[in-house]
Amino acid sequence: MGIDDIRLEAGVTLLFTNVKKDLDSDGQADTKLLLSNGGSVEILGIDNLTEADWALIA
Repeated sequence: MGIDDIRLEAGVTLLFTNVKKDLDSDGQADTKLLLSNGGSVEILGIDNLTEADWALIA
């Protein structure tokens, strides 16, 4: 278990959406997070995230 950082540009916020599906066709569910600027972040191999897993630091 580790800690990863995702840094967003100023003004971009995380619209927490825990989309659980196989995004990379490897047979394992992944997580997709949506951003306020229309972008997204795919977290491959992780499907059990909740909003409580995120610490937002300004």
